[in-house]
Amino acid sequence: MGRRKDDGKITGLSVWDGSPASAPPVRWSEIASPVVPRQTIVAVEVESAASTETGVAALTHYAEPEGPTWAAPELENLLSGWLEFPIRSLPHHPSTHNAYEPWTNPIGATVALAALDALGRATQLPAATFLGGVCRSKIPAYASLPSFPDAQAAVACAASALDAGFRTVKFHGSGMLDIDLETVSKARGELGPSTQLIWDGSRAYELHSAEVIGHALAEEGFLWLEAALDDSVAALYRLARRLKISLVPDGMAQRSAGDWARDLRDGIWGALRLDVTRVESLPAGLRVVRLAESWGVPCEIQSFGFPLSQYANLQLMLATPACRFFEAPFPQTDFHDGLVTAPSIVDGFVTIPDSPGLGHGIETERFSEACKLLARLD
Repeated sequence: MGRRKDDGKITGLSVWDGSPASAPPVRWSEIASPVVPRQTIVAVEVESAASTETGVAALTHYAEPEGPTWAAPELENLLSGWLEFPIRSLPHHPSTHNAYEPWTNPIGATVALAALDALGRATQLPAATFLGGVCRSKIPAYASLPSFPDAQAAVACAASALDAGFRTVKFHGSGMLDIDLETVSKARGELGPSTQLIWDGSRAYELHSAEVIGHALAEEGFLWLEAALDDSVAALYRLARRLKISLVPDGMAQRSAGDWARDLRDGIWGALRLDVTRVESLPAGLRVVRLAESWGVPCEIQSFGFPLSQYANLQLMLATPACRFFEAPFPQTDFHDGLVTAPSIVDGFVTIPDSPGLGHGIETERFSEACKLLARLD
C-alpha cells in the first residue's frame, strides 16, 4: 500500500529488548514466586514534509526467571496494523502462574505512546497536551518499597525513603499476617503521625486475613489498601463492606470500562488504578481515567518500573487531577537500566520534565547500541 512521504505517516517501527543484564528477580510479597523485570522499548519513526521524528516509549513487564521473551513473529503481527497492512494478530499466552503478565499483549499502547513522544518532539510540547491537556506542573510522589520478611527491615527502608525526601510511603505486605500486622503498627509508631502511609497486599491475602489487615490499616490511618485479594468480585464486594479503609485495585488488573463502572456502582473501589503502558490500548486506558473523573474518585496511576515507563505514566498524571501520587520505586537502584535517569524527586514532588514528548529525552542511538533488536517493520 503506497503512502505519501509528507503526510506525517508512521514509516518505521522497531522493538528492542532493553532489559538490564543484571536485573535481579523481584517479588511483592514473601509468599509469591520471584519474577524478573524486563523492559521492551518501542521506537516509532514519523516522517513529514518538515522533519522526521523518532518517538520512544517502553513498558516494564515481569517474566518468570526462565520464562520466554516475546517472539519476533508475534511482535511483527502486532505491529503491522500501525503500518496500514494488518496481518492476523497472534494470541499472547503468558504463563498461567504469573499474575504480573496480562492476557492481552499491551505492546499497542506502547506504540501509541511512542507516537505521542514523536508528536511532542515535533511540536515541542509535553505528551500530556495530547492526553487531555496539562492541568498541573508537579505531583506528590510516594516511595514504593519492596516486600520484607520482617517488620523492622520494612520500617527501616521506609525511614530511608523519608530521609531521601519522600513524604509518603507504600509498603508491600509480606503475606504473612503476623509480620504484616507488626509492620503496620511499627510504621505508624516510628514514622510519625504526619507521614502518609499506603499498603499494597499484592494479592497475598484471602478474605479473612485481608479483613484483619484492613482493620489494622484503618486504625493506623493508612490511605488505602491495594490489591488485597485476587480478582474475585464477590469476595471484594464482601470485603469492601466490612472495612473502613478504601480499597484500590491492583495496577496490573485488566477490566473493561463497563466492569469498572459496575464495581464503582457496587461500592467496591475507593479509587481506580492502571498503568498506561500495560493497558490493552491507549484509548482503553484513557476511558478508565475519564470514568474515575466522572465518578469523582481518584485514579491512582501506577508508575512502578523502569524509568521510560515512569515517564509515560507521569505524562498521564499531569493531564488529570484524579491522580494523587506518582509512584517511585525505592530504592531507585532496583530499576536502573543504564539508559535513562528516573524522574527526580524534589521536596516530595515530581515536576513536569524539561524535554518535550514523554519527557525522557532518550535518542535512538543511546539504546540501539546497548539493546537487542527484536523486530523491525519499515
